[in-house]
Amino acid sequence: MGERTLYLATDKSVALAEFSRHMKVDRSTGLLSGVLEREIYRLNLTLKATLDLRNPKVCAALARSDAPACFFADKKVPRAIAAFIRGTTTVEAIIVPSIAFPDDMEKWCLVLFLEKLDPDYRSFISDVQVFGRFKVE
Repeated sequence: MGERTLYLATDKSVALAEFSRHMKVDRSTGLLSGVLEREIYRLNLTLKATLDLRNPKVCAALARSDAPACFFADKKVPRAIAAFIRGTTTVEAIIVPSIAFPDDMEKWCLVLFLEKLDPDYRSFISDVQVFGRFKVE
């Protein structure tokens, strides 16, 4: 069983691309019919400690000189990096490049380590707004 994690996208295009990518890779065709339309929400977050893994200096401090390419070649690498950060620091979230947009570091995801955050989500989510919808066909 995986860790309690929430993945958030920077914008609609990242949300759609990441959702579509996961549906193609992680799900059977029969399961797709009930999940192809989704509502998008905009969240205002307040976090105490976030680490930006798009930053080459941060990755170098983690003994990775090949960032951001190391995130795209083998999913074991980003999982290991996240597990290390999660287990050895007070960092609550990491910013990672979107796998769907490997050449655009402005397209990223925020990965929240839920066990490091207050169970009362209102302590770190101050506002939620409906932002739109998308449909995968």
